[in-house]
Amino acid sequence: MRQLGNKQTLKSIEAALVEARSQLALTATWRDLHIGYDIGTIKGKRLLLSSADRAALRELVKVHCNIDLLAGGGSSLKQISGSDRTALSQQIPNEKLSGLPVAADMVLLGNPRGVLSLPSGVINLAPGMLVSCHYAQLHGLERIVVVENLSPMYALANYHWPGDTATAVMLFRGSPQHSPAAVSKALEGVREVFCFPDYDPQGLRNSFTENARLSGLIAPSEATVEHLLTMGLNKTIEFEKQADARSWLKNHRHEDALVAPMLSQRIALSQEAMVGCELHIRRIEPTATESKVDYKAE
Repeated sequence: MRQLGNKQTLKSIEAALVEARSQLALTATWRDLHIGYDIGTIKGKRLLLSSADRAALRELVKVHCNIDLLAGGGSSLKQISGSDRTALSQQIPNEKLSGLPVAADMVLLGNPRGVLSLPSGVINLAPGMLVSCHYAQLHGLERIVVVENLSPMYALANYHWPGDTATAVMLFRGSPQHSPAAVSKALEGVREVFCFPDYDPQGLRNSFTENARLSGLIAPSEATVEHLLTMGLNKTIEFEKQADARSWLKNHRHEDALVAPMLSQRIALSQEAMVGCELHIRRIEPTATESKVDYKAE
């Protein structure tokens, strides 16, 4: 039998109670509730619910889940959805009803030199080691480098980081396994954000559109681009796939020093290909009218 604390089951029960339904389609969920708790009367492919059945359902959920589905106009599930799991575990027996993954507020950090300097203290890392922490631990930092792909995070020491960026905290951009929402929350408390993306249309578009505090991009130098193209590492198929990103760049950034040659030469170079190669910082400086940005290589 399905668990009464299953979120989808609770949503079905909530809808029946809030709308005071007298009959429902006999789905697997409602058949299980009928068999397991003697709720309702089966008539063909429908389940009939009396007022007594609805009252019994309400009490069942109260007893098993410590939730009153009719409290506040039936908003109880909305109130707990998205809540912190630890806090929710102090209120109800099934903290998973929050709907949030366990690591919803966690971000993945590293540093090329193995020294992670956070406002709360310094963490020394072994080669190739990353740490996961709550996004709020980054608030108060002067600068962060956002790294697009996960594999370079495990090889940060193998890149030739420009300027003094090797001392910065490096933050993985996020994925289905590492919440991008937590990354956005982390960046809200940082003064300068630099991005290290793939040098392709999608990588540049993501950098421009996902980071309100974008101060610059870390990108391959012209010599590195020429070298990687000569080595046959240009991912032309990926370039062709990124039509939407190319269109956005043409409409918004076609004169930028990074974008123009990439579009004209049809370039798509991965971060992984840039290991051991020369990288530059392309700082973003607002113009006098702030209508576009200029790039200055470092």
